[in-house]
Amino acid sequence: MRHGCKRLGLSSDGLKRKLMGQTDFKLGEVALLAKLLNLSDHDLLRIFFWKVHVDFGIYTGGET
Repeated sequence: MRHGCKRLGLSSDGLKRKLMGQTDFKLGEVALLAKLLNLSDHDLLRIFFWKVHVDFGIYTGGET
């Protein structure tokens, strides 16, 4: 976990709070995670913006 924290510029406690939903990821952190993890646009929406998907009917299939 420390290696991931360092790449995102976060402390381990800071990353833990974000992963637990206590604080939000910043846009730059999301972009860096997408690059590091090779996430598709669909993955980004499903992982980081699932609430927008559901509330606005954007979700196009599969599990939320």
